[in-house]
Amino acid sequence: MSSPHSARAGARALVERYAELIGEPTRGSDPFLGAQALKRSGLRPSTLGTYAWALRQEGIDTGTRHRGSPGSLCYDPDQLACHLLAAKALADPARRAAALVMIAAAVGAGARPGELLALVPRDLSPGLLRLPGRMVPIADPWAGIIGANAPTRGEHLFSYGSAKRTRRSYLSDFSARMTRPGSPGPFSLPRARATYICALIQEGRSANEVMYLGGIAEVESLLRYSRQVPGAPGTKAELRRWAR
Repeated sequence: MSSPHSARAGARALVERYAELIGEPTRGSDPFLGAQALKRSGLRPSTLGTYAWALRQEGIDTGTRHRGSPGSLCYDPDQLACHLLAAKALADPARRAAALVMIAAAVGAGARPGELLALVPRDLSPGLLRLPGRMVPIADPWAGIIGANAPTRGEHLFSYGSAKRTRRSYLSDFSARMTRPGSPGPFSLPRARATYICALIQEGRSANEVMYLGGIAEVESLLRYSRQVPGAPGTKAELRRWAR
């Protein structure tokens, strides 16, 4: 949702369409009508949460609290250590280096899958990684890992074997091959990115810093991460206040 104004307009339109569908006139601030409109809309949870908030701003408390999408859970240190061991255990040196670059770019800089695939050697400088629209500092140990394993020449910073990079399963296939007994499933880039953003919030960074470093346009999008950090904002309203 681009703004509080558009959220309120969208919520009002949703209630009006539902009222027309059931043949009821819109009756001002009718909480029952608003609750039914949300319940039967089929919208994703994050949008329902925004619309419920917008209706409350209009004085229509539907009695519901949609918590939105839970997002990806961040990794704990033991899980990350297990993935690093799996990467270091790969027999082929090129695959081993690619796996370590993937982990370090995702956990150390919050790179999305598309951003990871687009990286070229010149995007990396000591302690820094250039991602679309931002230059991200990489803290150790991730800076050392990516610096020691990234190629200094060639077309891509991350690639492996002869597999086609255009295949949708390119990254997931590679992650699946890293899995070893005792590991917490295949390495997940969304979970690694969540780990990075949660670490920024836990460090006490400002909302604007977290959004810039994470490549996030709207503060409300931080909710799926902030809910995992004790003491951090737990609602969209708290996030908006944090960003002021």
